[in-house]
Amino acid sequence: MITVVADFIVHRQDKQKLMEAARELIAQSRKEPGNVSYDLYEQIDGPCHMSFIERWRDQAALDQHMASEPFNRLCAQMGNYLEQPMTITRYRESEAGQ
Repeated sequence: MITVVADFIVHRQDKQKLMEAARELIAQSRKEPGNVSYDLYEQIDGPCHMSFIERWRDQAALDQHMASEPFNRLCAQMGNYLEQPMTITRYRESEAGQ
């Protein structure tokens, strides 16, 4: 299992536009083979600081997702609304968590 955390800060004035694009990205991603979950979170103390947290069955499923047209189109669109590029971190379950 692979967990991806994509952190970003959205410009306050563009948050609604980002949310609209995110809804489409989330809906498309949840339909993809190998997707376990795909959610968007807002930081409690800073609602413009947000994170996509995604879980994928394996690296092959994640690679397929990242190569998909909807993913690339929507990420390019959302990139216009960010204060800086996303920080993306990938995790795998540790032996202690199993």
